[in-house]
Amino acid sequence: MKKFFTISALLLCTVAFAQQSTPAVNYIVVDSTGKTIGQVVGVLVGGHPVVVAITSHGRTFLVDVVRNGFQKISGLMFATTDCSGQPYLDGGSVFLQTTVTSNNRLYAESGPGQPLTVLSGFDSSGNCFQTNFPLDNAVPVTQVLNLNMFKPPFTVQAH
Repeated sequence: MKKFFTISALLLCTVAFAQQSTPAVNYIVVDSTGKTIGQVVGVLVGGHPVVVAITSHGRTFLVDVVRNGFQKISGLMFATTDCSGQPYLDGGSVFLQTTVTSNNRLYAESGPGQPLTVLSGFDSSGNCFQTNFPLDNAVPVTQVLNLNMFKPPFTVQAH
């Protein structure tokens, strides 16, 4: 029992020392002109995109970024057959509703989820396709930012 307390105390002292002696480093992503895109808040597996928090108009949005640009996710869906009108995202798929389209437009959640019959959508290349399926939690989204203001290649820097 005494050995357990000694090891526990040693571990606590080591953790406390490590926390005091390790400087906090924040990372940001910048574009080729040196313009800050945002702070790195995570790294995804599979291609290693970084998750960046971009702030615009008093709101913060999470965007997946790779060296040559923004990861195009799209997933925009519509209640029309020609990808026009109010765009929606699947509210059951992710917690924070944002997406980047093929033309580098950032869309974000703009209202509560609702049932919807999806009749068309954009794929990650920006092509409209027709479909027909019910969606229990369609979240309306609006364009919040044109990401073309950032010029690749992007780099991660300590800040």
